Amino acid sequence: MTNRSPAGLGIGATWYAAYCPPRQPLPALDGPCQTEVCIVGGGLAGLVLAKELVNHGVDD
Repeated sequence: MTNRSPAGLGIGATWYAAYCPPRQPLPALDGPCQTEVCIVGGGLAGLVLAKELVNHGVDD
């Protein structure tokens, strides 16, 4: 069986890692921060949760 991952990168490689440029780190928060919601993680579950919150009127 041959590996057919994106660009022949091998097992464990992802399309995202192969085709998206690395992001520059963001600065740390400086002082207190207040929000209604904090979504930890940016996978599919976090994306769906963020979309549902916006659909229900949460914007912070």
